[in-house]
Amino acid sequence: MRLFPLLFAMALAILFAGCAQEKTGEEMEKIEAEKPSSAELENASNVMGASQAEQPPCSEGNVIQKDECFVALAKEKSDSGLCKRIYSIDRRDLCYAQFAEADLEACRKIHDAGKRADCLVKNAVRQKDDGICKEIGNDDARAECLRKVVPPCMLILNEDERDLCLALEKNDYTRCKSDFCFEGYAKNRSFAEACARISKPAEKFKCIALVEKSFFACRLSEQEAVRDSCIEEASKELDQQSGCDFATPGSKYANNCYLHFAVKNNDPAICRKILQERDQDWCYSRFASLKANATSCARVIESLNRISCYRNAAIENRMPSLCNGLGNSAWMRDCYAASILYIDAGPVPSDCKSVESNEWKNKCYLRAAIKSNNGTYCSFIEEGAADRRDCEELFPQVK
Repeated sequence: MRLFPLLFAMALAILFAGCAQEKTGEEMEKIEAEKPSSAELENASNVMGASQAEQPPCSEGNVIQKDECFVALAKEKSDSGLCKRIYSIDRRDLCYAQFAEADLEACRKIHDAGKRADCLVKNAVRQKDDGICKEIGNDDARAECLRKVVPPCMLILNEDERDLCLALEKNDYTRCKSDFCFEGYAKNRSFAEACARISKPAEKFKCIALVEKSFFACRLSEQEAVRDSCIEEASKELDQQSGCDFATPGSKYANNCYLHFAVKNNDPAICRKILQERDQDWCYSRFASLKANATSCARVIESLNRISCYRNAAIENRMPSLCNGLGNSAWMRDCYAASILYIDAGPVPSDCKSVESNEWKNKCYLRAAIKSNNGTYCSFIEEGAADRRDCEELFPQVK
């Protein structure tokens, strides 16, 4: 009885084993066909190994070490894009700065304004592009960039001066558009031909005279006024006083010429070379005003002109002490009043001490204190004088 179940179990086992073996046999060829080749297995193994070995760049170390790694890596690979992965702003700027001379976009990413400006300047010079300079925020740095990029002549704002610069640079006076430019070119290059382009006759002959360094060229003009004007200006620029003698005697050109050299040489005696007496008086008076030296007024012949000489010199120079030479108390009083009380700017404070009249000296210091808003001048006014009290009332803090 026990033998039958055992035989039955063995028969079932054999049956299932046969089926399994039969199924495996049928699919074997398909399984073998789908099996990867040895080359494919080797390639897959290499890919998996590489994937497992690959690590992000500069992933080891602390923050500082990583930043230094990216700086070096960016330089090694010539890739400014790696700089943006740097944590420290300073090191990131350092990284971008490595590409300053060749990468404008890298410059624009630099955070520090000074370093960014330096970088932009290098690129502007390299590309000869003044538009890059305009990206610099600092006015001085931007101006310095433009000086390096823009041709020097183009930085000159005045059109006539710019034209002259360009004409000299190109050695071509036909670039000029103004008399100023033609004359400047002629004088600079000692080239009289450029003078011929000047439109005003007097200026044209003066130009020739300056190039030839002789006022005699002025005499080429047929018009007397043109000759005289030319002689005056050429004599001044050539510093040749003798040229004044060749202008028409008594003309305003001759008189102005003599006055110029009287003032320049500090010698009012030159005024004596002027033809007419009234014009000599004018020359002495102008000398006094222009030199702030009233000693020449004593040479004036006509009395009213002499008074005016002192008065005008005192007023024009705000120096009441120039009134001292008048001698007459009434004339001096009028002169002091005009140069102390009736000038909007007031007298020059340092001149007050030279005023001969104590009364007007006090008024001079009071007026100087008021106009300069400086109460220290009150102390120079006489004790007990009304002007002293008035001054101290206006400036009580100086008592």
